[in-house]
Amino acid sequence: MGRHDADRQGGGVSADYINCLKPIMGPPRHPPAPPLPPLAPGWRLFHNAADLADAVRAASPGETLSCLLIPSHRYLLDAEMVVDGFSLTIATVAGDGATLDAQSTSRLFKVVNGGNLSLNALTLAHGHVSKVKPHPYVARHVHST
Repeated sequence: MGRHDADRQGGGVSADYINCLKPIMGPPRHPPAPPLPPLAPGWRLFHNAADLADAVRAASPGETLSCLLIPSHRYLLDAEMVVDGFSLTIATVAGDGATLDAQSTSRLFKVVNGGNLSLNALTLAHGHVSKVKPHPYVARHVHST
């Protein structure tokens, strides 16, 4: 009976056996992501674009919606999000930020009726830039990837 057969019969796997597999298996792919910090009161964590878009559509005028996205995650949007008379904050807290991707189908956001939009540590990608002349008090430099 070989050394590996004895290990299998005993239910364990020898360190030699594992070491011989390492060149075949290669290094671990990615270390696990650290856990996210606890959410502050009033913040909601979103794991996908559909849930984020549903929350934005359901927001009422005068409401404040604070959304936390998963770091280094790409959120593929199907349509622009309309911020109609409420305050929307979208942020991520660690890592490389998150990406909101309009997939070249629309703008990412439309802010109307006194809505307020705040974005923190995000990358905005593949959205259309509006041709509307900006208000003099609104930032004029828009970067779209």
